[in-house]
Amino acid sequence: MSSIHLRRAVAVVTGAMLAAMLIGPATVSAAQPGWEFQNVALLPSAVSPGSSAGYSFTIHNGGSSNISHLYLTDSVNAAPTYFVNSRGTVCQQSPTLFCSFGALNAGDSIDVTVAYATPTSGSAFDVTFQLNSNGATFSDRGGNSHGDSLNSPQLTTALNAGKDFNGRFALDTSDVSTDANLSKKNPQSSKVTPPVSKIPVTVEDGLVTYGGAGTDPCGTAGLPHCIGDWARVNVDNGAAGPVKVTLLLYGQSVPNAATTSNIKLFHEGSSPNPITTRCDATTLPTGSGECITVTKVGSNFQIVAWLNHNSYIRGGY
Repeated sequence: MSSIHLRRAVAVVTGAMLAAMLIGPATVSAAQPGWEFQNVALLPSAVSPGSSAGYSFTIHNGGSSNISHLYLTDSVNAAPTYFVNSRGTVCQQSPTLFCSFGALNAGDSIDVTVAYATPTSGSAFDVTFQLNSNGATFSDRGGNSHGDSLNSPQLTTALNAGKDFNGRFALDTSDVSTDANLSKKNPQSSKVTPPVSKIPVTVEDGLVTYGGAGTDPCGTAGLPHCIGDWARVNVDNGAAGPVKVTLLLYGQSVPNAATTSNIKLFHEGSSPNPITTRCDATTLPTGSGECITVTKVGSNFQIVAWLNHNSYIRGGY
């Protein structure tokens, strides 16, 4: 072979080897899965210490390839108080959450709702969820991603121990109430009865200023007369209803001019507002309108309202 031909052959072989070195790693390295957390929500954003805190999110495969094995774990060192997923997969929940979903094809999603018992003290409860493809638990990794795992953002639920607040992810339909021990220092108790279970519910009273939209109906002198506190109700972010709300007003704080006949309820967003319609057998519970009943309980006044949406409420006459 001539020296010219030899140099040409060496050049061709060298170029081929160089090309293989450049493209080789790209062809053998695994692509990152297309998984992602979507629609992450706190249910609700604050709860009473010791109550359940809920979370919902969607696991979505936004990539072009199927995920052959998908696992879900969390950072909580305890079993959840509630767990459900849209695929219907039966997951290990004790001693901690561990889900094996199998394959998640490109474009597919799984919706998850989960709740945990919060500590009886402290200011916050934190949880991080993790997806992985090898079945490792969260503690195995220490919460770190190794390319085959994905962590959600850390989710923080505030813990509010105030007597004027009560909130939880309602595992049942038992009442959610602020402090029921009435006095001059606590002139109102506010209570919500969840219409269904497995929803977020909060109620707060003791609010001295109106936080809703529009003009404060109690902000001007003279009529109308407002009594009690402003309270704020949030039930399932407005998705569930009608909702029963009960306000108990300390009798000594209610003017003599207020009676069971003339007491009404201001409710942000209602029409008409205030609500004066009395509930009866045909309107209780109401499906379209809203109504109230007003009675005496000992020396105190009780307003029971059926409301079709969340917002601020307050008694008046």
